[in-house]
Amino acid sequence: MSTKNPNTDDQNADDVETMGRPRHHVPEGVIHGILRLLPTIPMARMSFLSKQWEGLRSSRCVLDFVGDNLDGELDDRPRNFINTCDRYLDQFRECDKISIHKFRLHMRYSSEDANMVDEWLNFAVERGVKELDINLPSGGKQDKKYCFHLQTIANAAKTLTSFNVENVECDPYFSFRKTIPSTTFLSLKSLSLKSVKFSCFYMFFQRKFKCPSIEYLSLASLTSCGYNYFCFSSSSLKSLEIMLCPDLWKIGVLDAVNLESFKFVSSLELVEGYSLRHVLISGAKHLRNFELYGCKDNVKATIITRHMSLSMSGFLKSSSLDPELWEARITLPDTELPAFDCSSKHFSSLRDYLECFDCFKEITLEVDDAKALIFPENFRQTRSPPLLNLNILEVTSKVSPQTRGDISALRNSLVWMAPSAKILLPVHRWNRTSRYQY
Repeated sequence: MSTKNPNTDDQNADDVETMGRPRHHVPEGVIHGILRLLPTIPMARMSFLSKQWEGLRSSRCVLDFVGDNLDGELDDRPRNFINTCDRYLDQFRECDKISIHKFRLHMRYSSEDANMVDEWLNFAVERGVKELDINLPSGGKQDKKYCFHLQTIANAAKTLTSFNVENVECDPYFSFRKTIPSTTFLSLKSLSLKSVKFSCFYMFFQRKFKCPSIEYLSLASLTSCGYNYFCFSSSSLKSLEIMLCPDLWKIGVLDAVNLESFKFVSSLELVEGYSLRHVLISGAKHLRNFELYGCKDNVKATIITRHMSLSMSGFLKSSSLDPELWEARITLPDTELPAFDCSSKHFSSLRDYLECFDCFKEITLEVDDAKALIFPENFRQTRSPPLLNLNILEVTSKVSPQTRGDISALRNSLVWMAPSAKILLPVHRWNRTSRYQY
């Protein structure tokens, strides 16, 4: 005798009721969140789960193509990856109304892929792409880097807000072609270049590529065979990173009135960083000279590199310097120097500021009038010297002390300031041939 499960009828009724719709209907917001986390190809595979996923996928405005084995040898997988990407793009080509917010392409590159990559980039630009992220490491030793043509993205100059490019070569003839006008990217906020080969830094950034609204600029592992002077002028720039660019021997950053953060690993010259707040130099083994001009008293400096020469104008709010730094050249603005009367409270600030540089072996102080460095005798009796470990202290000035009393007072002040150092004074700023040694 068989027994009937009392729940069977209810279960059958539920099955009949749900035949016309999915048993688990996922809210569109949840699906959008999941799709946003997936690269395009895995996301396309997920879309076959239901018509609901397929519909949302086709309306997605982010194309994220990331291949496997970016660091390995070229094999069949990149070819399969390219074919899959191209089939997926065919679906977008059929609909002219879909614009692309972001296009990312990371894959192993072979020379035979050049036309295909050009076609994909042109497609993204035609659809008004806002964020472009390209990384094309060469597939083999015989393969050249992908030659990136700036003209390719020129049509996106009004819409592009973020541009990241890695492992490509900038068109070697583009920078020197006078017939090709420069391109101004009005909306570009973020620019990151890594392992990019240039024919000439100066011609590219100064003459051809302009971005007046740039806020974040990162240059890493760049190479060049031309004039290796990078000059960049921007009042909107907030963050600057320059790392491991062996061919870049000099950098000028002009009118960077909003620059807040600077990270550097290479040799450079930084000019007129009026609102610079943070300087970070770490691991720069080959760095020998760092110049910082026009900084105000709100700059925080962290320098973790040895045997470096520092040249700067202005005052640091605080600093963390490597104990084996070598030489510093400091220009003290007249507006920040203490008055010559003994009651000035600025002597205490000046003494504390100089103490930040006690880790250097040699220091040159540049002032307009050397008498500004004469600390009052009663101050010297109550405060400890700021430069106890210094080996050489040199003073250069436009106005040198003339009377025997002024020379003696300056000498006594400098001996107190750096009791173990050899004192060289005063040297006219524009004539360093004559010195008084004490």
